[in-house]
Amino acid sequence: HWDAETDENITIEENTSLFQDGSLNLYITPTRNLIRNGQIINAGLSYVPGTKLAYQTSDKNSKLKTTGEGYTVTENQDIVVDETGTVAHLPAPLWYPELLHLEIPFFEEDFVALNAKPLGYLKLSETYSGWIKDIKWKFAKNRATITLIRRIQ
Repeated sequence: HWDAETDENITIEENTSLFQDGSLNLYITPTRNLIRNGQIINAGLSYVPGTKLAYQTSDKNSKLKTTGEGYTVTENQDIVVDETGTVAHLPAPLWYPELLHLEIPFFEEDFVALNAKPLGYLKLSETYSGWIKDIKWKFAKNRATITLIRRIQ
């Protein structure tokens, strides 16, 4: 059973909806989805903070203005990368756009310990940690080649 959200969490500003107060699912508008997934999207933009994701054009209603989740946003506004405050922005990324490649001694005990971590997260030092992207274990040589997606600390 699914109940459509009307205006429980997000409110329409300045009468900008085509459906007046009867708009549904304002939580999942394109711009709000962009912002909500910003930590993932921003990983590729982390070296250019302050950059704007520029709104292009649309033949749909792009003037919808809503308030909720701590900010007000219009569907046709530019979104700033990695800012803070109440201006609509993409939050800081979860990881760097980098892969760490390492070859390390690796034993059966390491394999058991690694399988006990459901997210595959490894902390190598205070500076370097990340999620396992790939692992190649050479059982006979007790070595593994591991590729990590580097996490931002």
